[in-house]
Amino acid sequence: MTRSQFSEYFNNLEPRFNTTSKDSPLWIPETDCLPSSHFIQISQLGLKGKLKKDFWKWCNQTLFGQVRCYSSGDDGEWWGFTDLNDIPIFLLKWS
Repeated sequence: MTRSQFSEYFNNLEPRFNTTSKDSPLWIPETDCLPSSHFIQISQLGLKGKLKKDFWKWCNQTLFGQVRCYSSGDDGEWWGFTDLNDIPIFLLKWS
């Protein structure tokens, strides 16, 4: 999804998030990085302990842009990417 599609999806899902506002809680993952431009939903990764460290190490060494988790729940996780080309390699490794 593009950023506008992702924003619209979450606004329809939960209007109180007010995703059109830059202060929306949905955009909290962007406080320390660039805004994501593309989004995917995958099954929960369940990252804990060493696997979590290995995951972020892999992301930092392999991906060209930045990646952040925007939402996690029983229906899966939503991940945002600053570089569209990172999505296929991310999916191959982590889905």
